[in-house]
Amino acid sequence: MKKSLPILISVILSLFILSACDETGNYDASSWPIVTDEEFVATAKDKLKITYNGTDSKRQVTQNIALPTNGLFDTTITWSSDNSSVISTNGTVIRPPYASGDVPITLTATITKGTKSDTKDFFLLVLKAP
Repeated sequence: MKKSLPILISVILSLFILSACDETGNYDASSWPIVTDEEFVATAKDKLKITYNGTDSKRQVTQNIALPTNGLFDTTITWSSDNSSVISTNGTVIRPPYASGDVPITLTATITKGTKSDTKDFFLLVLKAP
């Protein structure tokens, strides 16, 4: 079985390549699937993450965070914050005073390619200053 598996894979790949060729043996790009900007945006949205420093996490933010501005497939990402005095749109974190307590923040990423866009919300908790 181990020896026949590589042969089977080779045969399948050869058939796939041949089926993508036209009568002259050239690749026929018109048979390739067309990926839309909407699909690029959806995939970029799915893979989008915030980078935290040190031991921080979404439930424990004490330091600046990295908010990417470029995503997969040449998508553009812009950010908004529901409280930019605590987390700005460039990821700068200003911890609230001890007496104010911890502050929940919603960051919204808008992912765009061409005329298509979508949003993704991130819910974070910025811990009060010691």
